[in-house]
Amino acid sequence: MKIGRRIRRKFGISAPRVAVRTHIAWYWRWLFVSIVVAFGILFASWLFDKLGAIAGWQRAGTLTRLVQLEKESLDLRSENRGLKESLALSRREGQIAAAAQAGLTQSVKALQAENAKLKEDLAFLQSLSSGGKPAGISVGKAYVSADLLPGEYRFQVWLVQSGARADYFKGHMQLVANIVQNGRRSDVIFPANVADEAYKVNVRIYQRLEGVFKLDPAAKVEAVQVRIFQDGVAQPRVVQGVKIS
Repeated sequence: MKIGRRIRRKFGISAPRVAVRTHIAWYWRWLFVSIVVAFGILFASWLFDKLGAIAGWQRAGTLTRLVQLEKESLDLRSENRGLKESLALSRREGQIAAAAQAGLTQSVKALQAENAKLKEDLAFLQSLSSGGKPAGISVGKAYVSADLLPGEYRFQVWLVQSGARADYFKGHMQLVANIVQNGRRSDVIFPANVADEAYKVNVRIYQRLEGVFKLDPAAKVEAVQVRIFQDGVAQPRVVQGVKIS
């Protein structure tokens, strides 16, 4: 019985399975492993070189682009400086042109004003030659007019000295303004200082005196009188009313 059981265990259905494998020598196994490892090393080396080449190309392209952008930036900066200099030069030229134009305009206005004065002086001299004037100092014509600012008045007085070989008449002029203010009448004398150059008289044939005197804007001017004094004489040599416009 025991022998039968043993036989059934080894060769029966319940006998353990046995795998049949081909026997490979150890040196073939090591050769195969060596080939696989070598192939892996070669593949890793190839892959590293390939990736390095790709990275190097990209890095070279990036550096080239950076150099190009830097050059473009320098060119733009240079062009920007040039444009700023041109703009500044154009502005300076414009300012110079505007100043020159303003200067010419002022010169033209001054020449026009001087021309108008010369025409007035010429007309005045022509009027003197057409009619006889008494010998000595006299007022040819005089005007007083309200100026731009309230209380300011501009005056123009032409003095004439007639007579053969007349010497210079030296002295000063005085304006007396008759005003009404707050219902009261009073006289205001100009200039307050006799040494005022605008009122100095130094005439041989004729002289124009002009200037501005100021009053209280609330005052109303009713009449203005011109008085001509000779140096060293207390009484006026000429007293004449002035036309107010």
